[in-house]
Amino acid sequence: MLPYKSIISLDKNAKTPLFLQITNNLMENIKNGIIPKSSKLLGHTGYG
Repeated sequence: MLPYKSIISLDKNAKTPLFLQITNNLMENIKNGIIPKSSKLLGHTGYG
């Protein structure tokens, strides 16, 4: 399991909504090979 909290950066003061920041971060990390394409994400309760 990857430590997603440490590889996704969020800015609560940005104009971009948090859900888009998360999506953009995930896509960039997949493109850059940080997150393998076959990785499975936890459900929303797994991040609490």
